[in-house]
Amino acid sequence: MAAQLQTADFLPAFDGLIPAFPAHSLTRKKRILTEGGAWLVEQQEAQHRRFHSFLLYDQDYIEHRQEEEEVLKGEKILDGYYLLNCAKLDDPQDICSIDISNQGLSGAKEDDFDLFTNLFHINAAENELKLECLSSFPCVREIQFQFNKLHKTKLSPDHFRHLDTLDLSYNKVSHSAILNVGLIEKLRVLVLTANEIKTLPSNMAYPAVDEEKQLHKRFANLEELYLDNNHLCDLSTFATLGALKKLKYLNLSKNHIYYIPHLRVLGSAIAHVEDAPIKSAKSARSNKSGRSSSKSQNGKQEISTSEFGLTKTKINPSQHQSKSSKKKKPTEQDGS
Repeated sequence: MAAQLQTADFLPAFDGLIPAFPAHSLTRKKRILTEGGAWLVEQQEAQHRRFHSFLLYDQDYIEHRQEEEEVLKGEKILDGYYLLNCAKLDDPQDICSIDISNQGLSGAKEDDFDLFTNLFHINAAENELKLECLSSFPCVREIQFQFNKLHKTKLSPDHFRHLDTLDLSYNKVSHSAILNVGLIEKLRVLVLTANEIKTLPSNMAYPAVDEEKQLHKRFANLEELYLDNNHLCDLSTFATLGALKKLKYLNLSKNHIYYIPHLRVLGSAIAHVEDAPIKSAKSARSNKSGRSSSKSQNGKQEISTSEFGLTKTKINPSQHQSKSSKKKKPTEQDGS
């Protein structure tokens, strides 16, 4: 009996999702040739040939050469060959997500990253890389950068044009690093968990001025900010965060902030921040009863106060006594 061929016999083993795009169409090469200039097409073709020739024919030599360079330099380099080996792919444009966490990487060859035009997610946790070296990926949108001993970084508005989410938890970011991260124009989610932050930079929401005296906004599109597991204790933190206009979610859990300061509100705008603790329920009730009694005794006297002590107008006791004495004089004359 003739053996029947099944489709499964022709397919390779598939254990999980592959972080890559499907096969390209036949018209893709024609579309690329018509998009850019001849010099750009020739450069990309040359780089592709270089990658394919080394990976297909001289893979053993490449691995041996990289091992020798790592021994001589004492560092592990992140380059295009390393990324292709991790993804098990031949074409850089097929990679859309990469996991290079806990690989001991300490340097990067940024010239190779221009070819990874479809890479949008990078997990580079537990290395010793610099954040700015990942900015050469043209379309990256999400970066996990935990445990990289990050303290300072040099960023400009030209870096990370499409970055949406950045996780910098478990580092030691400085004030200057926070200000530089704020220059990422489209940054929407920032995670600064467990960075031993004691205070936030007071000019966190102020624009930066470059050498050409041009203004660049900081955290212009930030919506979510995670500051949990830090050492924040200064109440000026609220005044700093209040200037972030698009902030929708804030996590301040596990810090040294034990109460929220009173905010004096004028209409819908916050005019001032008072460093006063929140009053207990008993004191609030007693104050409320005292105010109600004063309202009953002096009908014309107005005291505007909210239940949580957000707005409050003080009354001078000397003025109160003078008003009461003026009211008593006509009654004595009537009696006489």
